[in-house]
Amino acid sequence: MGMPRVSFRVSEKQKHDLLRYGCLSQTLREAVKLYLKSKKSEEILLELGELQTKNPIKMSAEEIVRSIRLDRDR
Repeated sequence: MGMPRVSFRVSEKQKHDLLRYGCLSQTLREAVKLYLKSKKSEEILLELGELQTKNPIKMSAEEIVRSIRLDRDR
């Protein structure tokens, strides 16, 4: 079974701009991959923000720096 086909419309200018970066199908595949990664990153950052509000860190900046230095010295 092959890959599903997806089609969409672009203006001639958009097509011309996309062709500057190589084969149209490859450029569009890469664009879709980047878009999906971007959306996934947004979801992860939202989840992280929710977790941080539920469990706030109770360390001062000095304690964080001290902890990093201790890790480096190991």
